Amino acid sequence: AWNYPILLQLQPVAAAIAAGNCVIMKPGSYAKNVASTISKLVNKYMDTSCIKCVEGNRQITAALLEQKFDKIFFTGSPYVGKIIAEAAAKTLTPVVLELGGKSPCIVDKTANIAVSAQRVAWGALMNAGQTCVRPDYLMVHSDIADAFINELISVVKRFYNNSPKNSEWFG
Repeated sequence: AWNYPILLQLQPVAAAIAAGNCVIMKPGSYAKNVASTISKLVNKYMDTSCIKCVEGNRQITAALLEQKFDKIFFTGSPYVGKIIAEAAAKTLTPVVLELGGKSPCIVDKTANIAVSAQRVAWGALMNAGQTCVRPDYLMVHSDIADAFINELISVVKRFYNNSPKNSEWFG
């Protein structure tokens, strides 16, 4: 989970701990500094007899998947999600796979164009567009498509001072 590495790692862990479960967490390897920091803090402040943090690459992940768990929670790519689902199926371990995906926005002809354009722009561009629930594509009714596109362009320019590529607030 490279786009929100702390939130996506600790949110399900907090829920599992609150429910009285033990946890083995493996932070994603793409955000190495975050993974290292989470590991150090878990080892320093948490009860390591029931909460473990394991860092590592694909070989570590493969070794973890050879173990029997009560539940596996994974956030990441569909490619790795398939590997996890296959491994979990061998022991009938339930899995939660948060794999992102496509998020269309439908704008029908009764929509408030200004409000819709602002919401679409915000959702698509927050976190520099690096979020799994960002609007990936739009389906806009043909009767309002031109007006919507013009408004969307205006909103983006307002968000980023007429020059999105040069804005300090964009990516």
